[in-house]
Amino acid sequence: MNEDMMKKLDEQIKWSKIIAGIMGGILLVVCISAIIIIPPAVKTLNDAKAVMISANETLESANNALDDIDKMATSIIDTSDSLKEFITENGEAMTGAVQSIEDIDFEGLNKAIQDLQDAVGPFAKTMRMFK
Repeated sequence: MNEDMMKKLDEQIKWSKIIAGIMGGILLVVCISAIIIIPPAVKTLNDAKAVMISANETLESANNALDDIDKMATSIIDTSDSLKEFITENGEAMTGAVQSIEDIDFEGLNKAIQDLQDAVGPFAKTMRMFK
């Protein structure tokens, strides 16, 4: 019985050594894989972080630009309202001014200028003789 137990014990030790060798091989493969995979993965994560930071800065810049555009649109609307109010307030005065210009008697004005020229013309000729 002792011999049977010894054989079984030797067999169990043999299988334990085989399993330990396989486990050691697996551990070696895992370590080598980690050495090969981890540095590029860390670099990729750092690159992804840099891209996210850049995207965040771009979004902030776009948000600021949209705020500026909103302010500019508000300013344009205010200016438009002010111009409309100015035109409304001064429309009657402008209409009156245009009406006054239309009421000017240009024919009478031209005749008066011609009469003045006829009256002053001989005097101007006489004055030129004394020069």
